[in-house]
Amino acid sequence: MPPTESPDILLIGGGIMSAHLGAMLKQLDPRLSIHVYEAADELAAESSDGWNNAGTGHAGLCELNYTPPPATPGAPVDVTKAVEIFARFEQSRQFWSYAVAHGLAARPAEFIRADVYDYLADATPRFDLAFATYGVIGWLSDLDLWAAGVARSLRPGGRFIALEFHPIAFIFDEQLRPAYPYFGRGQPTINSAGVGDYVGASGELLTPSGWQPGVAGFRNSEPCHEFQWTIADWVSALLRAGLVLDRLVDYPHANGCQIFDNMRPLPGRRFAMPQGAPDLPLMCGLVAHKPR
Repeated sequence: MPPTESPDILLIGGGIMSAHLGAMLKQLDPRLSIHVYEAADELAAESSDGWNNAGTGHAGLCELNYTPPPATPGAPVDVTKAVEIFARFEQSRQFWSYAVAHGLAARPAEFIRADVYDYLADATPRFDLAFATYGVIGWLSDLDLWAAGVARSLRPGGRFIALEFHPIAFIFDEQLRPAYPYFGRGQPTINSAGVGDYVGASGELLTPSGWQPGVAGFRNSEPCHEFQWTIADWVSALLRAGLVLDRLVDYPHANGCQIFDNMRPLPGRRFAMPQGAPDLPLMCGLVAHKPR
């Protein structure tokens, strides 16, 4: 800045705090002259960088997520200050939404609520990566329609990654007794008990910040329709859609879900087969790509 210039506002440091304050002030008074001083070669490369800033990780809930709740106010850890900071962070998020809505910042992501088949029918090759995870494939009534839409949505060279519960696990009931067919052949299985609370059934094993029992004895009055697709069904649908299979992996554990009674907890909130039971594939992962 030439020494003769005298800005109205001088911000030291090109991180997120200066960016917020400068943007807000400019919105309040567009006539303001605002200058930013930054000694580093890049802006927002220190505390504001996502890899360095654990304090606002997990949408500002980092400390709260990993702090056991106090039995009484102030013990064993007083989180009052963290709660106050989180409330301010929520206000910052509101300003980010305002900035996107008014063209001050690029839209970071797009959340679309739609029937998956309606959305994929109009898909265009705009993505480098498509990802499907826990509890997706079992709700799909038409794998070919879904796989064709996934392939259409990928750019040439784009990848599709899936991590799902293994279909072999769902031929057993909770007591590991054979109860259901492996070959669903596209026909729905009607579950009169509806969708259950498998996360709640895992108890404290999935809640490092503290367990709250919630509603006890919940029963879903709405039945659900599920589809049992084999691994061959998954892969064949993707191949018919023109994708190339790169990797197919089985895992002897389930992430975050006790599929059977008395499963053995493992590190990382995983569950293995009950003691004395033989190992079964409980999850499956695959990677495929769209040819260039």
